[in-house]
Amino acid sequence: MSKLASRTAAVVGDIVDTVIFWFDTASSAASYRATWLVIRTKLEVYFPTRSEVTSEIAAAVVGLLDDKGNYNAATNSPDLDTAPSGIKKGDSYLVSVAGTFFAEPVHVGDWLRALQDDPTTIAHWAIANSNIAPGDFVPVSLFDANTIIAANTD
Repeated sequence: MSKLASRTAAVVGDIVDTVIFWFDTASSAASYRATWLVIRTKLEVYFPTRSEVTSEIAAAVVGLLDDKGNYNAATNSPDLDTAPSGIKKGDSYLVSVAGTFFAEPVHVGDWLRALQDDPTTIAHWAIANSNIAPGDFVPVSLFDANTIIAANTD
């Protein structure tokens, strides 16, 4: 649970406790007003500040997909595999010129996504291939399998 969520739960729990206490003990308008002031004060504490909300959002989106543009695998531009710096988890690049990436062939249309900050090996990257041949896929149903078998036996 995030810091903001746990704080919210604690404040809501305090307010519920205050309301239950008031119902058990209230006998006059003065006690009602006093209880309302306590609840109002707790509600004012409940609302997060702009910086708290911004921090929560920033922490939640770290490592999500961040499209950094094209990657020329023939020239390693931008430099992703010899001396990468400043690359963050989630940074993604579309291969625009075929070549090699950490000595592995990549093709136009492949996607490269950093799995960690400052990746230094191919294991630190996810590569989505765009050049999968029709015969390289696994059938999703028995009907597809029968169709493929029948087509390949002619």
